[in-house]
Amino acid sequence: MEFYIQIVSFAVLCQHVLAVLQADHLCNSPEFAQESSNSLLQANVQKRVAPTQLLKDVAPLKFMHTPKSGTSFSNVIAHTPGLCPGLPDTVALDEKNFGEEYDAGFWMICPELCDSQLFTCNPPLWKHELFGGELINPYRGHLVTMVRNPRQRIASAYNDPGFDFEGDVSEPGTRYRLHDIFGNPMKHEQTIEEFTPWWSGLVTTQLTRTDWMAYTHGINLTKQDSQEAIRRLQQDFVFVGILEQWELSMCLFRTMFGGNCVSSDFMDTRPGQNGRSGEKLYDTGNVSDEFDDVVYQAALEIFKGNLLKYNVTEKGCARNCYEPAERSSFSLDKLLR
Repeated sequence: MEFYIQIVSFAVLCQHVLAVLQADHLCNSPEFAQESSNSLLQANVQKRVAPTQLLKDVAPLKFMHTPKSGTSFSNVIAHTPGLCPGLPDTVALDEKNFGEEYDAGFWMICPELCDSQLFTCNPPLWKHELFGGELINPYRGHLVTMVRNPRQRIASAYNDPGFDFEGDVSEPGTRYRLHDIFGNPMKHEQTIEEFTPWWSGLVTTQLTRTDWMAYTHGINLTKQDSQEAIRRLQQDFVFVGILEQWELSMCLFRTMFGGNCVSSDFMDTRPGQNGRSGEKLYDTGNVSDEFDDVVYQAALEIFKGNLLKYNVTEKGCARNCYEPAERSSFSLDKLLR
């Protein structure tokens, strides 16, 4: 099993190296340079919302990215005033601009585009960092993250074509043959219930473990680990958004840290496959996550508390954020895939 994980990791590494090459080509292209110049000219004539005092107090921000929990959030961070001055406002972090593995490509050139005093870039070859033990110490009070309902996160991963399932595997109990990374059929089939242990407890793991090899297992966790993860969310994070409440989360982030709401805040830059609507979501059947379920509930409480603290409401966001951003292309359905 460990050998299989190492092979998969090597394959992912190769994808990220290709993304880096694509991103480097983009930044050195005349089109990107012209776009940057145009954006700087526009900034001189457009009224912009400045960084808030809170951002100045808690900088540099650090993004904890959990798999299947809002890669698109990197856009709202990158387009916050002062954080990444080298990135034009009109350039979104997406496949069109940075290639298929656009997030890895962006993190590679992040040091050139962003101000290290305001934003700490993620490692491009291991973007889902661990913050267990003392790894969190440099980032206490600077962390921001998006948290997703863990049962939906598991179902989203189960439905991801990147895991080489055949057909639509959204219904629990349906058995589909899994392929290895070389495209060869494996000798076993896997239900969503069998798949769950591989993706359970990811947030808990991310906040309590220091060995990335344990990251995709969801094993050897305890209820005490979940409580430690909750404590770290409450004490060490300055922003906790909720994926299922994406629009409100983006509005809260802008209220807390400044910047105009822009269309890329509501752009689904990593659309999934075989998704379910915002009302139906995924049918998770008997799937549960005994470790991250309680962490998610704690994240919801933090989120609701900040909505009250910063007086953020749907009505106010519609007037001051959603409409100015012209978020007509936003689709929560796609984002939840």
